[in-house]
Amino acid sequence: MIKESNYEEINKLDAGSWFGKKWKQERIPLLEDVLNFIPNDKELFIEVKTGPEIIEHLLKAIYQYEEKIKKISIISFYPKVIKEIKYKASGGKEFFISYESGTKLLAYLRLRLDDNATVRELKVTGQAANIGTTST
Repeated sequence: MIKESNYEEINKLDAGSWFGKKWKQERIPLLEDVLNFIPNDKELFIEVKTGPEIIEHLLKAIYQYEEKIKKISIISFYPKVIKEIKYKASGGKEFFISYESGTKLLAYLRLRLDDNATVRELKVTGQAANIGTTST
């Protein structure tokens, strides 16, 4: 299992053969290797396939490439991971509030607490609900 291995062990693996003979003996790069390789004007999508335990390490690595930050997107199928990334990436000033059913994300609200305390993003999926009205 990858998370129980160190990079010295992982670096011995052949990650390219299944693409074809041309890529035989290609190694799995470190994130820093990828960030150094990708030009500053190109977009990079990083998919997190683990839980939130990776987030601090991931953000620390990414923040060392300030000129690329605006072109990096982090994606995950785990709402808890996205919520935690948004909060930590904001320096604790942005909150991601979500409504979930099991592993399905039904709605979320992004709130940035700056001088204006602005709502940055609101998304609701599924059944609609009226707001701003009351029933008696």
